Amino acid sequence: MASASSVSRLVVIIILINVGAISDTMISVTASAPGLLTSPIELEREALLGTGWWVNNWATGNYTSYHCKWTGISCNSAGSVTGVSLLRYENNNIKGELGRFNFSCFPNLKSFKIHSNYLLSGSIPSEIAAVSMLQTLELPSNNLTGIIPLQMGRLRNLVYLDLFDNHLMGHIPPTLGRLSKLKILNLSSNSLVGNIPSTLDHLTQLTTLTIASNQINGSIPLEIGNLNFLQVLDLSTNGLQGIIPSEMGRLRNLVHLDLSNNYIWGYIPPTLGHLSKLENLNLSSNGLDGIIPSEMGRLRNLVHLDLSNNHLTGHIPPTLGRLSKLKILNLSSNSLVGNVPSTLGHLTQLTTLAIASNQINGSIPLEIENLKVLQVLDLSRNEIGGSIPSTIGHLKRLRILDLSQNKLVGPIPSSVGPLTQLTTLNMHSNRINGSIPLEIGNLNFLQVLGLSDNKLEGPIPSTIASLVSLTSLSLHYNNLIGPIPLTLGHLNRLTDLDLSENKLVGPIPSSVGHLNFLQVLDLSNNKLEGPIPSTIASLVNLTYLSLQDNNLTGPIPSTLGHLDRLTYLDLSENKLVGPIPSSVGHLNFLQVLDLPNNKLEGPIPSTIASLVNLKSLSLEYNNLTGSIPLTLGHLNRLTFLDLSDNKLDGPIPPELMNCSKLTTLILGNNLLSGSIPSQIGKLQELYYLDLSCNSINGKIPYQLGAIPGIHTVDLSMNNLSGGIPVFVRKVPHLDVSGNKFGGEIPTTLANAPPPHHKMIATLLVAIILAMVAFLALIFGILIIRRRRDKEVEPTGTGEITKCADEFAIWNYDGRITFQDMIEATEDFDIKYCIGTGGYGSVYRARLPSGKVVALKKLHRSETEELASLESFRNEARLLSQIRHRNIVKLYGFCLHKTCMFLIYEYMEMGSLFCVLRTDEEAIGLDWTKRVNIVKGMAHALSYLHHHCTPPIVHRDISSNNILLNSELEAFVADFGIARLLNFDSSNRTLLAGTFGYIAPGHPLAIPLMLL
Repeated sequence: MASASSVSRLVVIIILINVGAISDTMISVTASAPGLLTSPIELEREALLGTGWWVNNWATGNYTSYHCKWTGISCNSAGSVTGVSLLRYENNNIKGELGRFNFSCFPNLKSFKIHSNYLLSGSIPSEIAAVSMLQTLELPSNNLTGIIPLQMGRLRNLVYLDLFDNHLMGHIPPTLGRLSKLKILNLSSNSLVGNIPSTLDHLTQLTTLTIASNQINGSIPLEIGNLNFLQVLDLSTNGLQGIIPSEMGRLRNLVHLDLSNNYIWGYIPPTLGHLSKLENLNLSSNGLDGIIPSEMGRLRNLVHLDLSNNHLTGHIPPTLGRLSKLKILNLSSNSLVGNVPSTLGHLTQLTTLAIASNQINGSIPLEIENLKVLQVLDLSRNEIGGSIPSTIGHLKRLRILDLSQNKLVGPIPSSVGPLTQLTTLNMHSNRINGSIPLEIGNLNFLQVLGLSDNKLEGPIPSTIASLVSLTSLSLHYNNLIGPIPLTLGHLNRLTDLDLSENKLVGPIPSSVGHLNFLQVLDLSNNKLEGPIPSTIASLVNLTYLSLQDNNLTGPIPSTLGHLDRLTYLDLSENKLVGPIPSSVGHLNFLQVLDLPNNKLEGPIPSTIASLVNLKSLSLEYNNLTGSIPLTLGHLNRLTFLDLSDNKLDGPIPPELMNCSKLTTLILGNNLLSGSIPSQIGKLQELYYLDLSCNSINGKIPYQLGAIPGIHTVDLSMNNLSGGIPVFVRKVPHLDVSGNKFGGEIPTTLANAPPPHHKMIATLLVAIILAMVAFLALIFGILIIRRRRDKEVEPTGTGEITKCADEFAIWNYDGRITFQDMIEATEDFDIKYCIGTGGYGSVYRARLPSGKVVALKKLHRSETEELASLESFRNEARLLSQIRHRNIVKLYGFCLHKTCMFLIYEYMEMGSLFCVLRTDEEAIGLDWTKRVNIVKGMAHALSYLHHHCTPPIVHRDISSNNILLNSELEAFVADFGIARLLNFDSSNRTLLAGTFGYIAPGHPLAIPLMLL
């Protein structure tokens, strides 16, 4: 049986739970026996102590028995707790779960606030509903988990509810719609899911509703237009879909509206023009299309307008010039056209004007000089022409000026000199000419200077040395002349220096070694001479070094081995002599080592085997001697190895076949002997093999033919004998000429003696005529069959199956049937579609073997267009004849009038354009990866132009036609308008390709004579 003491305590607790709220006058003594709890006040004190949050002098001070004096506690006149407020600097003792606080013991509690304590965890207890007088509940920036309890809907007196920045999950309870007195509801920065409850429209007193940074989906409820007192609505960074309801135009008190970073589509409703009190409008990073409504010009109180990263079209409405209070205008990354309206010059309060990545043309309006407080002007990646107005020098507060990737002409105005607040000046990728003005040296705060890819000429001005804050200097792809100024060594904050692709002469100044923070140094493709200065070894932060294609002489400094952060080293196409220093083995992070086309001699140092991260090693066209080091087999990440055109001797080491990721192995034009190692079959990713012009003997190992993706094998001009294995004969491009084989030699084009150009042209014409005749015959049969049918064409899967009967899929090991493609895409269901282009859609298909491929299917309407058909056939024909590691692989195709498609190798990352358009992915595409992409494109184009007979001209190289795999390796795609250049004939170069990617000054219809 319970004691009298415990019974009395139980009675007191039961009474307190049942009475609900206790007024000041209701507090009275309920028991007087010694040792018993005598009042609800003492019960509240006990409950506070029970949390463990008020247990030391910091919390209680000298008032250990009077809780109303404790930190963060407030009481009414009777001593009952009415408020708990433990803000950021008052909650050091709060630990454990929120459930430690027994809300049912505090009937008079009106305010409960605990801010910014990541030691406060657990879920929100449902018992909180017992505090019926609660008006304020603020628990932001804690570590709360679990769901928002349904019982919170009982807190009918609640006015402020703030659960921002926790880890709450589950749905927003519809019962919150019962909180009729609620004015502020903040649920942002949690992990809430589901729809926005339509019951929230009952909260007619609501002034602030923020549910940003969750995982809310569904559409914006139409009922939200009933919240007439709403001033702040933030639904950003969720998964909302659907349209912006026009009912939002009824929220006439709205001051802040943020719907950014969702999946909202459709047009911007003109009714938003009714929100006359609106100061901030952010609709960025959605899928909005249509025009910017002219009604936006009615928002006279607007301060911040962000419509960036959508699909908006049409012109920029001149009515935006009426927004006299506007400070930030961001329309970047849309498809806007036309001029920059001169009316924007009326926005005299503007601090940021960003219209980048659109299709804006015309010139920069002179009225822009009126924007006296402008700090950011970004008009990059458009089609703006004309010259840079000299009046731009009136924008004295400008910090960022980006005019890059346009069609600007003329000189850089000297009036940029007064823009002394500039930190970023980007004008790269235009047609700017003249010299770099001396006045640029006045920009003392400049950190980024990008003038690359223009037509600048003259010397690099010595005044650039005054830019002591500069971290990035890019002047590449110009016509700059003269020496590199010695004073560049004063720019000791520089991290990126790119002077490549100019006509600079003289030596590399030793003062470059003073640039201690330098990470990227590119001086390639100039006319620099003299030795590589040993002071470069001081650049211990360097990750990228390219001195390619100059006239540098002398040895490679052994001190380069000190650059232990280097990932890319290219010294190719110079006149360097001496051995490769063994210290290169200290470059533990090196991924690319390019030393070809020099006069290097001596053996390949065995220390290269220490470069465990190496992916590409190019040492061709030197005078290297000795044998191939056995230790190269340790480079298990190597994908490209070229040691050709040297004087290497001895056998090919079997250990080299441990480089299992090799795709290209070129050892031709050396003095190698011995046999081809049978272990070559371990190179399962090998695509290109060249062992030509050596003294290799023995038989061709049959394991070579078992490599699944092998495409090109050149074993010509050796001493090989015996038979050619059956599977080796099936290699698409096999050259075994100039050996000692017995029996029949494969009569491939590679094995035939080099014909005269006219013979090649005749052969190609014969092949093409045969293909045309064959296709004509097949299509003639199809036309006859179709005439037997009714006028109505068959539709659906039956038609496609019929197509499969008449055209098998070519060129993919014979095991893939047409029906496999239909089943893999469920009859070309839209859910498998990953992109749509001008004349076809691309689908992702998983074959029965598990392999994923990309399938480009011609639109039905396009099958009737002769130009589209020709483009389609052209692509199938060319890609079936060529193979290169940087050209997308064609696995097969179907050429039927009612069903035409190509089957490609699947590229996980999509096009380069898509990667660069997305900020997060573009940031991940660091300098090294970008250079590798450019090199891949250069290799592919070199193959097309110099290794194909006759040469192939792509004619549409753009970021849309460069695909990236999961390793961010680049592949040229889309050969629809490519053409062959025949020898001994006139080839007219006509304008073709993607607008915006055609070389500046492209000569239209000028005959190109190939001699």
